[in-house]
Amino acid sequence: MSELTEVLEELISFYFQLMGYFTLTRVVVPYGGSRMARRRARTLSDFDVIAYNRSNGEVIIAECKGWGSPESYLNFSTDKRLNKLKSIAEKIVNCWKNFVNSRFNKYGFGKDELKKVIIVIPGYISSTNKHTTISGVPVEIKPVHEVILDIIKIVKNDMYVRRRRYWNPALEMIRWIIRALNSGALREDELVTALRK
Repeated sequence: MSELTEVLEELISFYFQLMGYFTLTRVVVPYGGSRMARRRARTLSDFDVIAYNRSNGEVIIAECKGWGSPESYLNFSTDKRLNKLKSIAEKIVNCWKNFVNSRFNKYGFGKDELKKVIIVIPGYISSTNKHTTISGVPVEIKPVHEVILDIIKIVKNDMYVRRRRYWNPALEMIRWIIRALNSGALREDELVTALRK
């Protein structure tokens, strides 16, 4: 597992926690089928993030991809990459069916609780390719920059209600940036310049 994947998993876990979900990371998934079929299929070994909404029993599985070099931001709208992402989504949906009936499901999840799969990618994708459905389960391909913008919006709305520090340094940094911008101590052009240098 790459460092980027680990960072993305933590980021996505915090993202869902901010929205009120209970999260589990790196949940072991049983392999299905024969040994030869497992080798050929290279089925998932874990779910990166399971987000569970206790109020409605909704489960969202997020798969985090750390492809590319630390400097690159890939285009995922190519046929080859889209097919790879769809294949990953199919494996997640199929593995969920095996998982809920296995000894690894220590949480009592049911087959019908899976309401969405999100694949987080380190790059951009056209809006026409962001959504699909696999075996009745909606799949969203979400670029990491959209996750970052969503987190900033959530923190901006939440920080005045919350009125205490965040448990994560990245979230706390966002809160301080927002406070500095709101007070005038930091200007947007300074922030953009610092990010572009």
